[in-house]
Amino acid sequence: MNNIAVIYKSKYGTTQKYAEWIAEALGTTAINADDIKPAQLKQYDLVIFGGGLYVGHIAGIPLVIKKKLKNLVVFTVGLTNPATTNYSAALAKSLPKEIRESAKFFHLHGTFDFEKLGFMHRSVMGALKKALAKKDETKMTDDERTMSAALAKSVDHTDKNAIKPIVDYVKGMQS
Repeated sequence: MNNIAVIYKSKYGTTQKYAEWIAEALGTTAINADDIKPAQLKQYDLVIFGGGLYVGHIAGIPLVIKKKLKNLVVFTVGLTNPATTNYSAALAKSLPKEIRESAKFFHLHGTFDFEKLGFMHRSVMGALKKALAKKDETKMTDDERTMSAALAKSVDHTDKNAIKPIVDYVKGMQS
């Protein structure tokens, strides 16, 4: 499997950073989802798609569900900790069952900077911040605690080592 596309949809840059790290490790280039058409995906033996998680949806994912791809790897980037977060609801919202059953998924920890958010995201996150401020911290879930802490200050959880399972998986497909 030599013909690999690493495609990303990134609003604030974190998914792009991860995509570029993955592409570099695999000896290919990262492609912005805005720069490729669904029909072009058929030329690749493997498509690795990365999208940020926003309100439980994977950004840009319609690009890869428009074509039936033989080999698809999806990575998401979000604020919550991948080690403690269940992503099944977000995957169910974003992808048809046949893709959820055939693709391989990875989840990466992202960044958050309230000041860089666009108007809509700032509005949603501002409402979330108010709701979490009213909640008893001892009754918060791990995800709610993570969100509450991130809303109080900027956080950057990116880690280049986090791409290793993706790279290892893809290299394993090549052998």
